Amino acid sequence: MVTVIHDSQLESFVDEAQARINHRDSSDWQEVVLALKLECAILTKDCDFLGTGISTWTRDTIEHGLKRGQGIC
Repeated sequence: MVTVIHDSQLESFVDEAQARINHRDSSDWQEVVLALKLECAILTKDCDFLGTGISTWTRDTIEHGLKRGQGIC
């Protein structure tokens, strides 16, 4: 399923997202906006998201958890 999220739905998260990520990489704020809006983790190998208060996952950690029968949430 694909859900379209319009810019107007994200405006209230922009300042917080930029405050969380700009000290690391100011070009990554859009991903943080979506994570805040959707209340979800970010799938990434980019260490710039560490310390933002947003959970991050890599493909390897998801595979490891699934192989051990653990949930990923």
